[in-house]
Amino acid sequence: MITPNFNKLSILIPAYNESESIIFILDKVLNVTLINNIEKEIIIVNDFSTDDTEEVILKYISTNKFTNMNTIKVKELQSIPLLNILQVII
Repeated sequence: MITPNFNKLSILIPAYNESESIIFILDKVLNVTLINNIEKEIIIVNDFSTDDTEEVILKYISTNKFTNMNTIKVKELQSIPLLNILQVII
């Protein structure tokens, strides 16, 4: 078995009108234990949701003990190149 030589995994989760399911998804991701104590970083990309996805995400982040979680809000007709997202992460 090949052992990874990194200590952090960034997980990007796209969200569009996911207010009813985003908590389920985040709970599932948080409950996964990675091998070799690899740290998780969760980045939720809210893609101009028209429901209350943003509020649900922000409440989840504020009430959850997991501290390495962020959200990026995409505005209507805005395109975020992957390199820009990666610059926010790094």
